[in-house]
Amino acid sequence: QIPSKNYKSVALATPQPRASQQRSLKPSTSLERRFQRLDLSQKRIAQKARKRVRLEHVRVTKKGSGQFWIIERGSRKPFLRAAFNTSKFCWECALELEATFDVQQVIELRPPEAMERIGEMVGDFQDRERVALSWG
Repeated sequence: QIPSKNYKSVALATPQPRASQQRSLKPSTSLERRFQRLDLSQKRIAQKARKRVRLEHVRVTKKGSGQFWIIERGSRKPFLRAAFNTSKFCWECALELEATFDVQQVIELRPPEAMERIGEMVGDFQDRERVALSWG
């Protein structure tokens, strides 16, 4: 006969969950730096893309008063009698006009319906500019 050994059952210690520690919601400085670099690179890409786009029939120019105007390419005549305070909104408006209308035909014929719609679009861009400038 084999002698029986008396084994005691030993309960294994289970790890107790630590008291919940709240993590700081502040991102690490390296993560912040990475985000800032990404943001900066996106801004640079957007600027390069804006510079590559060439307006075909109009130009954006700065007058002596410091305001920006959309003028007809090849002449110094204003395309519209609307001035902008920043080049950004003037440029975006000019891009939108060329994307929406056949600007060469509008310059030649000046159809009233198209000029009315263009006036509305320019007014929208001027409103956006005013809001952006007032909010900083």
